[in-house]
Amino acid sequence: MLARYFLSTESKKAKISEKKISPEVIHHLVAYAWPGNIRELENLIRYLMVTAQDEVIRPGDLPEHILKANPNESTKNIHPMDLDLQTNEAQHLLDISAMTWPDLEKAYVKALMEKFNWNITWAAKASGINRSTFASRMRKLDIHRSTGPPS
Repeated sequence: MLARYFLSTESKKAKISEKKISPEVIHHLVAYAWPGNIRELENLIRYLMVTAQDEVIRPGDLPEHILKANPNESTKNIHPMDLDLQTNEAQHLLDISAMTWPDLEKAYVKALMEKFNWNITWAAKASGINRSTFASRMRKLDIHRSTGPPS
């Protein structure tokens, strides 16, 4: 989520189109330990925006030290609700058979709300249930629109 935030922010500052991150790159970013914390990620995103030749950032664009992190070890224990479900990268990592029914329902409702820009009427219509039932499920699942940039 932070990588997407930095991509968006930096592309607006530079007045260039926002690049996308391939699922393989997400695996490497998750596997990396980030000793420099958020600043290191922010600097990496700036670097990748300049050096990546395509509109999609691929593993070959990453610095060697990040490529050496083993993505298979770090992503196998990620709980599906910890993923940002609005990205293709997260959907690639997501195995719905590992989710509980409430987690699956919550992910589905969140995805619909994001897709329809938090318009409950449109999201309810897309889900095939009436608006009041949809709104009631949102309350039961404790789903609220978050505000501000990711922290």
